[in-house]
Amino acid sequence: MISLFRIVLLFALAALQPFLWGYVSDRAQQLHLLQTNEEQFALLSQKMIESQQAFSDAQPRLLKLGDVFPASSALSQVVGRIEALADTKQLGIELKSIEDTISIEAGSGTIRPKRITAEVTGSVEALFSFLEAMENQNEFLSIESWDIIAAGLPEKASQPVFQMTLHTIYYFYDAPI
Repeated sequence: MISLFRIVLLFALAALQPFLWGYVSDRAQQLHLLQTNEEQFALLSQKMIESQQAFSDAQPRLLKLGDVFPASSALSQVVGRIEALADTKQLGIELKSIEDTISIEAGSGTIRPKRITAEVTGSVEALFSFLEAMENQNEFLSIESWDIIAAGLPEKASQPVFQMTLHTIYYFYDAPI
């Protein structure tokens, strides 16, 4: 009788085996999917933390963009810095013109180039020192051209005076309000 019971049990298990393998296979796939989702979540969480850190690290550099591309409303400060730079080099400066050029759409704002023309007078050494200092300013600018001519020898002066006509383009950035 025991052997008949074993035989019936063996046939029953053999008949259930495909269903059991299907059940085990489904559960294994679900477990694998769950583990994969958890790994992806952990990876995305780490990437989000890294992105937030990179954003925080970039904030000081982004804030300095205001120095490189000042707002158009800061034109008077830029002109003041040019005049102060000429004063430190012991040069005379006279602004001849400030002209708007073609604006450039940049992201959500507008870059507004302005051509500034000035006449600077002084010694050749001081003029070249001024030109070098202009090239190393924080603002984004382009020196289009410059010409130096002799302005003569003023009374009571030991060195001749030269006059430089300087054409520069300063770039201003206006963000939308």
